[in-house]
Amino acid sequence: MTARSFLWRLALILAAVASVAVLLWTGSVAGAATVKPWATCAARRIHYFTQATNGGPAIGYRIGDDLFAGRRGELCISTTLTRQGANLTVRSNIPAQPGGVAAAPYIRVGPWYGAGDSQSPFPMPVTAMGRLTLHVNVTGTAPGEWIADTDTYGYRTAAAVTGNPSVELVIATRWHEYLPDGYGRVRVGGHWWSVNHHITGGGTMGPHPLIIFWINRQDPRIAERLPAFIAWARARGWWPAADRVTGNTCLQDEIWSQGRGLRLGLQVTDPMPVIRSGG
Repeated sequence: MTARSFLWRLALILAAVASVAVLLWTGSVAGAATVKPWATCAARRIHYFTQATNGGPAIGYRIGDDLFAGRRGELCISTTLTRQGANLTVRSNIPAQPGGVAAAPYIRVGPWYGAGDSQSPFPMPVTAMGRLTLHVNVTGTAPGEWIADTDTYGYRTAAAVTGNPSVELVIATRWHEYLPDGYGRVRVGGHWWSVNHHITGGGTMGPHPLIIFWINRQDPRIAERLPAFIAWARARGWWPAADRVTGNTCLQDEIWSQGRGLRLGLQVTDPMPVIRSGG
């Protein structure tokens, strides 16, 4: 182990201890409040931040160190919360290996399987999302093969968000050493995109419709008005009419190899009221 590697590991340990070094810690940003940063190299460790909003409900951001099960390597991340939302930096490289994506560090808003999120605008009806906007920042430079995108999941009812999603919508704005597989040219939310739509092969979430928007010119900073993308997909039958609830969304870095140096930032604004039960 090099001296630099040792110092980085020591910094991660101290940061984790300072923030109680558990799976759950909640801080908030309001006015001049200060939130402690958090860092980890432990696979699938999660951490929560809560951000107060002006005149609306608080927003909970879930940070995940998602090194996929059975994958080689170590995923190190650091994160903090500012007035502009949650931020995540990838601090290590993932070795190239067969089998597709190896890791996907993320900033998530909303419940995800057994992990709830009481400080979240999700789930909500797809037809009553107002002007909910994802303010996405993907900055820094990173080697290897990766895609930075937002990933939003739809469900039949609000009660179904603890299970597999019924539909998935991806909006990709930056990538490296990856060839986008979209086609056509459509304008949504003030930007031009190529699109793709197919049924996934299954995997842990089971087969479901997957809709992908690829921005025509990579953009490190973009405001994605999520209802506009969902409405576009619903109008074409790609987002099934039966999937009446948006369950959660995340900004993630899907890594096939390398990835160190990429920085993700996500802020959710203009949310509508939360549905707690029913459909």
